[in-house]
Amino acid sequence: DPDSEAMQGQAACYQAHDLPYEQLDAASINARYPSLAFPEEWSGFYDPLGGFLRVEDCVRRHVALAQKHGAKLYTGEVVLSWRREGEGVVVETERRRLLATRLVLATGAWAVPELCRLGVAACVVRKVLLWYQGHGVEQYARGAFPCFFIADGEQYFYGFPAEAPWGLKLAEHNVSHDPVADPLQLNRALAAGDQPCVLDFLARYFPALQPELSKYAVCMYSLTPDKNFVLDIHPECPAVVFGAGFSGHGFKFSPVVGEILAELALEGDTQHPIEFLRLSRFAQRRS
Repeated sequence: DPDSEAMQGQAACYQAHDLPYEQLDAASINARYPSLAFPEEWSGFYDPLGGFLRVEDCVRRHVALAQKHGAKLYTGEVVLSWRREGEGVVVETERRRLLATRLVLATGAWAVPELCRLGVAACVVRKVLLWYQGHGVEQYARGAFPCFFIADGEQYFYGFPAEAPWGLKLAEHNVSHDPVADPLQLNRALAAGDQPCVLDFLARYFPALQPELSKYAVCMYSLTPDKNFVLDIHPECPAVVFGAGFSGHGFKFSPVVGEILAELALEGDTQHPIEFLRLSRFAQRRS
């Protein structure tokens, strides 16, 4: 619906930042991408500058830059605990004891128990990413087909254009009813219920593809009540700052999130407007 709150909000954001966009009806979308079959009442929002990140390459680049500036990396170690000691912090891993004047915690699903202890009704859920090859997949290839996020009633799906060797990547984005009590016990096998809604989605709206599963991956969403991040100084230990609750849409923001957390750790504040991401927003809603 072009008059929906989501579409109007998207347009307002792009206008405020002077970014190009197009609002399209279903006929225009289907004409531009003949491999799609959207219902006539649908509408779309097209960003000509949109794209995707290659996560592993981004991480390697961030690590290399950190090391260039003097960072030491300890990988493959389980962090057992952290505690306040004087004006600083002690971190215990399975291999060493580290002392620091400041600590940045960005522990993904393992941050949720601490968020809950601080009064945030956060949770962890299991999510599955799927890749498909098959007859017709070339019609969804990069260069001919865009990244997408599609709201189909109460269901949400996102995906990326097909590339070798795995093909079209997509996933269902809804908050699932598959909570994860212990991240270490996450079921990483493909379950019977992981594909049906995605295959039904493909059959209805991607009719040119005869999907054949080529790959899958299982991940976790760390969800906050409003599905936004928590970036703040720890209320019980000012030497600790944390980034948590990224709710399945955090990675693309990692450069600016890193800058925010570094500023909070080193200066006690940040130049970026993060009041809507601070821990205190949840206390305000409860009051």
